Amino acid sequence: MIVELVAVATTAFYAVNIPMKLAFRLRLQENGSDMATGASLFEGRFALRAAGKRLDGQKNRRKWDSPNFARKKIPAMLRATKAAGYAMRHLRLDFLAVRGEIGLSDAMHTALLCGAIAAVGQSARAAMGNRVRLSLRPDFSRSHVSGEICGIVSASVGHIILAAIYGAIEYGNGRLSQWTHTRLKTS
Repeated sequence: MIVELVAVATTAFYAVNIPMKLAFRLRLQENGSDMATGASLFEGRFALRAAGKRLDGQKNRRKWDSPNFARKKIPAMLRATKAAGYAMRHLRLDFLAVRGEIGLSDAMHTALLCGAIAAVGQSARAAMGNRVRLSLRPDFSRSHVSGEICGIVSASVGHIILAAIYGAIEYGNGRLSQWTHTRLKTS
């Protein structure tokens, strides 16, 4: 009996400590932006490859890959629960790459903006090491912005499960308090 309990506890411990890698790619172009996501266990490059295939149209897109979904729904979901705050505390940035070309109507403003972005990128690289890559080229001939932002974020499966349980409890308590604070209307 003890051996079986120890085996179950050991299996559960290793199962909740599996790293989950979530990748995203955001492509900015003159005619609009496009976003795709991917996920995998243990290795982030597989998630990044899946996001790239979705972005290029080789794989079926999911509804949360659309830019409208990301702009409207994700901030509302993050504001909705404290569980999102718990999950955000346990996320880790594994990789962030920004490649692109930027040009403004004035050459001086283009140079100042590119210099400011490069300074922020270098300070981020100093803080996080080789996990941050920045390649931004100024275009002094025309006004446009194009490029790609891609990154990998990781969390353990156990933290994701705990955040989901915390969110379900919070949602249930909110529904219960809403129900108990509703005034009765008798005739």
